[in-house]
Amino acid sequence: MVSDCLSEIEIQTDTLLVHALEGGSPQAHPVLALHGWLDNAASFIPLAPHLINDVRLIALDLPGHGHSEHRPPGVAYHFLDWVPMVMDVAAALGLERFSLMGHSMGAGISSWRCAGSVGRPCRPRAQGQEELKAKKVTCIAMDCIPR
Repeated sequence: MVSDCLSEIEIQTDTLLVHALEGGSPQAHPVLALHGWLDNAASFIPLAPHLINDVRLIALDLPGHGHSEHRPPGVAYHFLDWVPMVMDVAAALGLERFSLMGHSMGAGISSWRCAGSVGRPCRPRAQGQEELKAKKVTCIAMDCIPR
């Protein structure tokens, strides 16, 4: 356990092993929390006690950050490449509906993912998610944590 309310988990996607911190009830509405540049999932530890009574918080270490695997040599870390990775994580967790919460870079990733799809079903764009492609995935909300 990293804090009094968050536990470490690992999420295996089709391409990477992603580390995350999770807290709250597994039955609560899931919120994927995305950190900023040069940061990691631990940036959400101070906020977690205020959220976990109402949501299932899953704070990701984006690939190449924290304890998550790095992308293979020669593979770029372009900003838009994070969007399908977030969908890969949602698929690996079996999430049909979830919210995104981001800080700095994470807010940008969340904005790109939610742009044009708030309140509308959309399909995951990442590969290898046959079981999730048949389901509708909805971005319900996007929040930013002010500095």
